[in-house]
Amino acid sequence: MVKQVGKPEVETQPLSPPPGWKSIVRVLLVAFALWIIMGPKDFIVWKDGKPELAPWRKAKLERELEELDSAEQYVLFARVPGNYPCYNCFDKEKIFLNYEEVWKYGVTTQKEKGRYPQGPPIFGLKYEI
Repeated sequence: MVKQVGKPEVETQPLSPPPGWKSIVRVLLVAFALWIIMGPKDFIVWKDGKPELAPWRKAKLERELEELDSAEQYVLFARVPGNYPCYNCFDKEKIFLNYEEVWKYGVTTQKEKGRYPQGPPIFGLKYEI
């Protein structure tokens, strides 16, 4: 049998909480307080034993459906051949596009002036429906 005499020579440090833990606790407390103050909203109400959307949720759904009816699909394509940023490429930051090659397809309910008030996001692109 081996008997250990004295303390081990390895220094130990007390555990400490991760950095920023106070901020996380504050955010959680504020979120919880807001949830308590506002209360949970019911999305479904029961009428005559049947589930229906709550009136506030039904109004929001109708408003969003009306927006979708006025939505338009658009394309941004290159007016000038050149290098353009590629936000979906893992190995490249830029890709080369020839004249009228597509840079992006999109859908908007705000039309061109609402979606891109200062014009297309990158010089050399053209917006078309």
